[in-house]
Amino acid sequence: MGKKENKSNATLWAAVITGIFALLTTIVTVVVGPVVQAGLDKSSATPSQPGLTPSDWDATQTPSVTPAPLPATSTLQAGMAYRALISQDSAGFAPDLATSWAISDDGLTWTFSLNTSVSLPNGRSFEANAVKQKLADWPPVHLGYIQVEVINASMVSLKQLVPVDGYNLLAELSKVKFEVVK
Repeated sequence: MGKKENKSNATLWAAVITGIFALLTTIVTVVVGPVVQAGLDKSSATPSQPGLTPSDWDATQTPSVTPAPLPATSTLQAGMAYRALISQDSAGFAPDLATSWAISDDGLTWTFSLNTSVSLPNGRSFEANAVKQKLADWPPVHLGYIQVEVINASMVSLKQLVPVDGYNLLAELSKVKFEVVK
């Protein structure tokens, strides 16, 4: 009776594991598959990122997923654009909506001078209060790692309460987009 019970338990466990494996396979195929495929250039089977060549891509790494372009029926109005405080390209970081930035001696406070000649969709100038409001939902601010302070209408500072290296701070900040008039 003991052997029959063990065999029955082993059969049950095998069925459970097979079911779990089938479920995980379905989840990966249905959910993850299209997401990964969206980030791949199918002609070369490498991530479709500007400036990334096949020789730069390590096949053992998971490709990063790039967002799909906005559809033609997007809610983005004519004459509007999405821009960041800074932009990132193969040469590094460059000013965009921020005309310049300075770093404190301790490396924890980053002060950005803003291009206030840019207009927001509501007709107002792009100013520090708009930056502070937009960054309130940015995870490093929302989670309390960074504090945003308005210095004046054309200057805003980011004080790191949990230090990170400057490259990663700028890289993440370049992903925060503001809707502005072209």
